[in-house]
Amino acid sequence: MLPGTDVAGDLADISAGRGTWRPEVNRYEVNGRTYAVEASGTVFPVSGPGLVNLSRSEYKVLRQLIGSDGDIGAAREALRRDPSVGDADWRPALDVFRHHKSYKGGA
Repeated sequence: MLPGTDVAGDLADISAGRGTWRPEVNRYEVNGRTYAVEASGTVFPVSGPGLVNLSRSEYKVLRQLIGSDGDIGAAREALRRDPSVGDADWRPALDVFRHHKSYKGGA
């Protein structure tokens, strides 16, 4: 989720009945975003403005970038030998990382 995305506000809108329920897909739509509902009743964001879907490998890169405190070179070195991470996984992770407080520019 990107900064400024008001998921809490969306959930409040859903609770107040201001979301549109789509029973055929078991999802709510509110403020341009879609929220799925688990069997337990848990509602979670799926898609829409301010939400970014990452694969497991892309998310692994993002976590490493954050864990490396924005040092992209250190993150690349840490994941260099990980067979689950390929070159294509870096661009989507970097696109999201650019919104993180530890992003220092580059790449």
